[in-house]
Amino acid sequence: MKGLTAVVLVLGLLFGVSVSAEILLSVHFIDVGQGDAILIDYGELIDGGRGKACSLYLRTSGCIDGGLDVLVATHMDADHIGGLDEVLKQYQVNEVWTNGNSYTTAAYYDFRNAYIAEACHTFTARRDDMIALGDVSVRVLHPSTLVSDRNRNSIVLLLSFMGWDFLFTGDIQESVESNLVLCGLLSDIDFLKVAHHGSRYSTSAYFLLTTTPQISIISVGATNSYGHPTQEVLRRIGCAVPGSWILRTDIHGTIILSVDADAKAYYRTTTGVAPIVATCNNHSEPGNDRESGVPCDCSGPDLNCSDFSTHAEAQRCYDYCKSQGYGDVFRLDGDKDGSACESLP
Repeated sequence: MKGLTAVVLVLGLLFGVSVSAEILLSVHFIDVGQGDAILIDYGELIDGGRGKACSLYLRTSGCIDGGLDVLVATHMDADHIGGLDEVLKQYQVNEVWTNGNSYTTAAYYDFRNAYIAEACHTFTARRDDMIALGDVSVRVLHPSTLVSDRNRNSIVLLLSFMGWDFLFTGDIQESVESNLVLCGLLSDIDFLKVAHHGSRYSTSAYFLLTTTPQISIISVGATNSYGHPTQEVLRRIGCAVPGSWILRTDIHGTIILSVDADAKAYYRTTTGVAPIVATCNNHSEPGNDRESGVPCDCSGPDLNCSDFSTHAEAQRCYDYCKSQGYGDVFRLDGDKDGSACESLP
């Protein structure tokens, strides 16, 4: 992975300066308000936000020449798939990849009916699948199996190109992040699409200290009712990777990361606002003193659900101990459905 100094020096060039080498890859984090829509200009769209914002961007930006080779719906929430029926009406799409979940929402039925009407080839994404985009491949890291929580079923993708690594996380939660790390599927990356719009239940310090993203992109709507991105997540990024950059669609508009023929990376935004430099205020979150190391000591002392502040924290301990061969040593999964301490927030 390229160090932060090199990233800052190279990425800073694009404001007002022409790129000397041919751009070979661009990734567009489209400003669709409170939702996700990401275009990889090799012909892949990951999610489509709500309404017509995504399809309008695709039509007016000149990024699409012909149709789309691949459309990925990370999961079936309306802020991720609500705009995909418009995209399917506008473009011929060859392949549609989903996690295999079905839903009873209007957004799901509109999306499903649109890709059925277009007779797209459909695929269910599972760990280690490869999605081919010309001479570029995108690896599926998650899910391996489905669980009851729709966010935890989000498709996670890793794109590696000329030494630069892009990680796309959907709305995964902390337990999935921990699983990806513990399974050895993640190491240093360069560009992180922050999970779940900056929700405090994702983007744990444990995950960040493994991935050390140099630029974190948050797709989020201005003055949204959820309080995204949370101060906890912004602080975690600053504490885990101090001096790294944060780009937000509510502040920076659509964000485009590009790699040229010299393997240099660049960014540009529609607002021209400078990146946010991540900082750490050195205050840990209440009840979350396990963040900086392994989730818990599986060999003791004994723990129960009251020792955890959130379901995500308990889930991380549960998943970790199972991966280490201890099983549910603390009996955190009373109903044995794979979800620990479900009564916690």
